[in-house]
Amino acid sequence: MHGPMGSGKTSAVHLLASHHGATLLEMDATILTLQSPSSSSLERPFLACFTAALHLQPAVICIKHIERLFPKTLDGPAAHRIADFVNAIHSLRM
Repeated sequence: MHGPMGSGKTSAVHLLASHHGATLLEMDATILTLQSPSSSSLERPFLACFTAALHLQPAVICIKHIERLFPKTLDGPAAHRIADFVNAIHSLRM
């Protein structure tokens, strides 16, 4: 979801998960970027979250502030973050 701060995006995700009896898994990209702003180490938390979602189905994953992980300008760290995100998805065996 995309929209201005305070518009109810997170509330809508909580409502969606609750309505469907799904487990809600939340990640905060602000914390992820503070922990490893320039290293290629985001694959592990993404993979852990996606794996948990597979085991806890039905599940909804909410990644708050995801725009901080994938800025419009793809500098070195941002390119590594995209690779980590894609690698985590590809690592899953569904």
